[in-house]
Amino acid sequence: MKTIKAIFTTEKQDQPRGRSYSFNTELEVKVGDLLQSPDYHGKMIQVIGIENEVYSHFSFKTGELRKEQGPSCGQIKTLSDATVIVDDNTTVVPETCYSGF
Repeated sequence: MKTIKAIFTTEKQDQPRGRSYSFNTELEVKVGDLLQSPDYHGKMIQVIGIENEVYSHFSFKTGELRKEQGPSCGQIKTLSDATVIVDDNTTVVPETCYSGF
């Protein structure tokens, strides 16, 4: 298990911008990898950093990563086992929208 920092994107960014989020994953990822997760339809996740330790919580106020819950903390989500690294051999499945149900 490792904690990664990532952004949401629709395509790989050479110079990633935008708000970063932390996730835990069992995947062997490297900075720059694109991930597709069934948890986040229509978006991919680009890895922008890999932490040296595994964290379980983050501070809403400062973004600081923590190993234990504290005041004003949120839990770091673990990406599902169905999450895959997107490469030239991966077919990206776009979000399907259904209306009229």
